[in-house]
Amino acid sequence: MSKLKAFLQPPITGKTKEVVVSDRFVDENGTIQPFVIQAISQEKNAELSENSKNESGWHPYAYAG
Repeated sequence: MSKLKAFLQPPITGKTKEVVVSDRFVDENGTIQPFVIQAISQEKNAELSENSKNESGWHPYAYAG
């Protein structure tokens, strides 16, 4: 299977993985804390995006520049 064809396959949702992004993220004991990442469907992405908007329709942390 080509790399492009493999990339275009639907994501496997619900599967999580812990990833250490940086050694700067530590707990109070100095232990490095991983991020937990998960693939989501486009429908779930749209739902999360819609729920993150404020009354004016903009995400509260969006660049207003």
